[in-house]
Amino acid sequence: MIPSNYPERTGKHFIRYCNRQTPQSGDISIAGAILQHTGNILELSQERLSAEAHLSGASISRFIRRCGFESFQSFKNQFERFLSQRSLRRSKHFLAAYHDQSDMDVGRQLYDDAVQNLKATMDDLPLPLLEQTARMMCQSHTVYLVGDGRDLYCFYSLQLDLLCSGRAAYFYNVDEVSKHTMPPMDSRTLVLLLSVNPFWYHEEIASLCDAARKARACTVLFTQGSPSEDVKANFCCRYGRPGSVNDGYYSLYFLAQLLSVLFYRAQ
Repeated sequence: MIPSNYPERTGKHFIRYCNRQTPQSGDISIAGAILQHTGNILELSQERLSAEAHLSGASISRFIRRCGFESFQSFKNQFERFLSQRSLRRSKHFLAAYHDQSDMDVGRQLYDDAVQNLKATMDDLPLPLLEQTARMMCQSHTVYLVGDGRDLYCFYSLQLDLLCSGRAAYFYNVDEVSKHTMPPMDSRTLVLLLSVNPFWYHEEIASLCDAARKARACTVLFTQGSPSEDVKANFCCRYGRPGSVNDGYYSLYFLAQLLSVLFYRAQ
C-alpha cells in the first residue's frame, strides 16, 4: 500500500490484512483480539492486547508495523476514526435513501439500482474494446487481474478460464501495490485494472500503469466514470453509471462473464 493517513484507506487495509490470516498464524490471534474491541478501541492497551492474544508485546508491535502503522497508538487513532466516520456516513446514507420505506420497498429499490447499472452498461457496451481485450488475452503469456477484494471476486471465473487455457493468470490486490513491489512484467503481459470508483486507489493504479508502460506491458482500465488524470492506461473500458459505486459490481461481474465467452471464441 502506498503510505496514507486517510482513515478509510488505512482502516480497510487493516481489515483486509486480518481477513487474509490463516488459523495457524500468530497474527490471527492478535487480529481476533483487536476485533473484539471495535467498540472501545481507544481504551485498549498494548498490555491487555498482549495478554488476550497470548503473545508478547514485541509480537504486537511487529503486527502493527506489518499492517502499515508506525505505532500502536497511531493504529488505534486511525482505526477509531475509520470506524466512527464510516458508521456515520452509512447511517446518513441509509436515512436519506430508505427513510419511511418498508423492507419490501428497500428490496425493490436495491434491485432497481442493480438493474439500472446493468442497463447502463449494456446500453453503451464497448464491445469492440472487449473483443480486443479477449484477443490480447489470447496473445499474452501473463495476465494480471488487479483490484480490491470485491473487484477480484467478480473475475475469479475468468482467472480460472485463463489458467485452464495455459495462461499465467494472477490476482494482484491493489491494496498491496507500492512503487517497490511491482509484479514482473514484459511485452507479453496484459494488466486488467478493475475499479468501480475512479478515486479509489488511483495512486496505486497510476504507479502500476507507469511501471507497465516502462516494461512494454499493456493495461486495460475498467472504471465507472472518467479515470483520474494521473492514470495513463493504454485502454479504458467505461461501464455502469458514474457515481453509483457499489452497484458497479453487478456490471463488473457481467463484464467478466462476457470476457470469458469472448476469450474462448477468440482462441
